Amino acid sequence: MTLTKLCLVAALSVPMASFAAGPFQPGDQDFIPMGAANAGAPTAPAGNSGAAATQTTAAANVATSSSGSPSVAKSGDAQHAEDEGGVHFNGGISTSVGLGTFVAPATSAYLATIFNVGAAYGFEVKGKKLLATAGWLGYYELTLPDDEAGRRFSPWDIRPSLSAPKLWTEEHTGISLSPSVGFTIPASIESVNATLITALSAGVSANKKLGPFGLRLSVNGTRSFYRVPFVPTFARPAPPAGPLVYIGREGETYINTAGMNPAWSLITGAGVSWSPTKAVSINIGYTYLNTWKYAAADTVDQYTPQALDSNGNPVAHSGMGRGDRVIGTVAISYAINDAFSIDLSMFTAQAPLIKDKTTGQYIPRFPYLAFGELAGNASSVSFGLSGNF
Repeated sequence: MTLTKLCLVAALSVPMASFAAGPFQPGDQDFIPMGAANAGAPTAPAGNSGAAATQTTAAANVATSSSGSPSVAKSGDAQHAEDEGGVHFNGGISTSVGLGTFVAPATSAYLATIFNVGAAYGFEVKGKKLLATAGWLGYYELTLPDDEAGRRFSPWDIRPSLSAPKLWTEEHTGISLSPSVGFTIPASIESVNATLITALSAGVSANKKLGPFGLRLSVNGTRSFYRVPFVPTFARPAPPAGPLVYIGREGETYINTAGMNPAWSLITGAGVSWSPTKAVSINIGYTYLNTWKYAAADTVDQYTPQALDSNGNPVAHSGMGRGDRVIGTVAISYAINDAFSIDLSMFTAQAPLIKDKTTGQYIPRFPYLAFGELAGNASSVSFGLSGNF
């Protein structure tokens, strides 16, 4: 599964996810921060993928909100738990479609159903409000899967988190700061295959209310731990999921690699919400993901290429690799009643820069639609129903 498959599923969970979860796609190391914000992503989407989007959204969720929402609005269960205290639950089901379905349906069609459940617990310690959240997400691809094993259902990692909503508020501006910490329980097939042990994260968000508008800025850092620093292909006659055969030398444990696993990630997010009525909420979010991968080599030796690029820089670099992504989300939510709401959203995940074909210079991309690359399903739309109790 590639970037497109993730991009699409994520759109569903944008307005609905009440938790920060994020699976990892082997081969997607330049895309999403692993675990709490799984870092990695393919440089170019392929096939009918949308699953890569799902993971990126999860990463954005972790970075931009203590409740997991990539916009300024918290999920219902987290907001209720913060306001009222006690235990609250959230669940949702949605359908997501990649825009490649409308551009190149023969090769890029992608349609998936996403299920999510979450829980939030609000309590106080020494007069300070604390909020604990956790959740699970899975998606089922309705179109023909493009992964090697033909797997339709994929679970996500589980990421418990603890935050202190409005721990400190600046009296003159009304800006409140909310720190949070979390860790990842590897539950996705991708994370298990990548040998993830866990990922630890910490961050803080700044929030400000201006009448019907809400503003949010956030930053989140993640450190991921693996049994091996690269994404391995294990030597085995055939995996349980399908009749694949991996051929290697006798005694080999790993016979191939899909690149280096992410070690560190830094996610910066911004969001604006507008509630024109009590029932309607419109959210726009922007997230920038920086990823530093484990180093494949730490030294320059006689085997390192000495060639220079057109700018005079070495074509080969040792040390940690980099991978950056931007995520743009637009979501509209309508509260049917106190418990249920319907959500419509668009999600786009792509590299932050694109090369101008005329000048050869790299210029910033428009973050909310993958112009010229819709067939890759980097942009997706979703419609869903969520409930909070």
